[in-house]
Amino acid sequence: MAELLRKTKSGYHQSFEALLNDVNESLDESKDIDLYLKPVAQHFDGVETTDFGETVPLYGPMFHTLCLMWANCKAYQRPTRIIVLLQELNNLVMKQASEFMEPLDLFKGEPDESMEKINQTVRALEAYQNAYTHYKGNMKNYFKNGEPVQEWDFSPKLVFARW
Repeated sequence: MAELLRKTKSGYHQSFEALLNDVNESLDESKDIDLYLKPVAQHFDGVETTDFGETVPLYGPMFHTLCLMWANCKAYQRPTRIIVLLQELNNLVMKQASEFMEPLDLFKGEPDESMEKINQTVRALEAYQNAYTHYKGNMKNYFKNGEPVQEWDFSPKLVFARW
């Protein structure tokens, strides 16, 4: 189509070429996003399907994957995009913590068991925040070949708004 417009010296040729370039760039970006979101989705699924009390070992690999995404996926090297993803992860972790503690069960159960469940939840949430801080602080390890390091320099308040 572009060739036909060029040969006929159509006034639409430049507009069509620009549109075609935009579509190709968007397609490349969507492939890149898909490539990096698939592993992240697997980690989200892992957190969602694992008993909250056993999710602590999942946080490190999840943040590692998010850092790889940040360093390698140009579409996610924008604070607004990664912040939304981190907020979604926070919402998932908070939902899991809430379901794990189940207020009615806390009051029905033995006090020692209830306190242990509360302490376990607090430890898991602290481990989550510590994993975030650790991986955020080591962002330089994810940028290779002399690439300028792009830190997560946005406020943690944007990420942990519900915390």
